Amino acid sequence: MRKMIKWAFLAAIAGAGYAGYRKYQENQDVDAAAKEAAKVGAGAAGAGAAFGLLLAAKGKRKARKRAKKLAKGSAKVAGVIHAMSSAADAARPRLEQARDAARPKVEHAMEAARPKFEHAMEAARPKFEHAVDAAKPAVGRAAAKVEKAAAKTRARAA
Repeated sequence: MRKMIKWAFLAAIAGAGYAGYRKYQENQDVDAAAKEAAKVGAGAAGAGAAFGLLLAAKGKRKARKRAKKLAKGSAKVAGVIHAMSSAADAARPRLEQARDAARPKVEHAMEAARPKFEHAMEAARPKFEHAVDAAKPAVGRAAAKVEKAAAKTRARAA
């Protein structure tokens, strides 16, 4: 209904305006131009209303088609989600069984690796301590430079 009224109004304005202008240009009579504008405006309003009605019907068909397509797509998505949920529920016991079966093997591997890891840590400790001792003077010099730059910045700011 809205499209029909809108197009009727637009067509009436356009038709009346054009007809009134054309008639006024022909004989310079305002009364005759107004009469012609009213006649043509009424006819154009009828044509505009028919065009608006046609557009409204087409819009409703398209809307129904889009709604149907959307409903079909929603049903497919719901089906996929349901299938995935069912698959996850079916896989849960198998995953728990695999976890329980792997637990002793992982614990055994950790126990077997522990002595090797402890040995590697003990072998690396002296090298790490030496690297720390070697870096101490360089770190001290860098800290002194940073403190000196900070003091300069504070002095400039004051």
